[in-house]
Amino acid sequence: MKRMKLFQQILGTAAVLNALLIVSQAAPIGFASLIGSGEISIGDKVFGDFSFQSAQFDASSATVEATVGPSGVYYLTFRGPFVSTGAPTGININYSVRTRSGLPLITAIDQAFELTSAGTGGFVLVGETVRKDSFTGPAVAQSSLAHVTGFLNDDVDPDAEPLTGDQLSVDPAQSKVYVTKAVFFVGLPGGSIGPTTIIQSFHQVQVPEGGLTVGLLGLVLAGVGVLRQRR
Repeated sequence: MKRMKLFQQILGTAAVLNALLIVSQAAPIGFASLIGSGEISIGDKVFGDFSFQSAQFDASSATVEATVGPSGVYYLTFRGPFVSTGAPTGININYSVRTRSGLPLITAIDQAFELTSAGTGGFVLVGETVRKDSFTGPAVAQSSLAHVTGFLNDDVDPDAEPLTGDQLSVDPAQSKVYVTKAVFFVGLPGGSIGPTTIIQSFHQVQVPEGGLTVGLLGLVLAGVGVLRQRR
């Protein structure tokens, strides 16, 4: 009974270490420094091929941050002073994401935005297309969000809305995808509005990293050794 209890404690400790090691975060990076050949590496993902187009804003005013949550979901967050006080405003963001191993692990996408609004507000439209092979390759997923002050507040996917053509699952799973985000927003007279934080998330097949697997295996084997010594 004591041996079984000790073994359960060892497995519990391994599970806690696993959860702690999965959570990771990279510091925000200036968007302008990523355009061209810049990349962000975190966990088993590499984000690259960044580009930014806008007549109203410059990439130097925006930041990009990559994070990984405790459930293994990868997030890419764009922040900037993206607010319209009346003039129609547009932003186009491109980037790619790939797995370090080259395994086809990417299975789904989500997106969301955090709104900054004042006065009479306005409206925001965010469209996203995910493609394989290149930025002009076959589409494997897509999603759209919208906000109209006082009428509509669809600022996060999931859940997917079939009426807007949302397809969040990447099927078959991919080792690399190319993402295009088209953002349009305009403040109504007497108002201002904008998606000052734009969030992208990627879901994947869960495959423990080699180092983590070895570490956990070592912990379990050490516990087995203790059990044998106590016989």
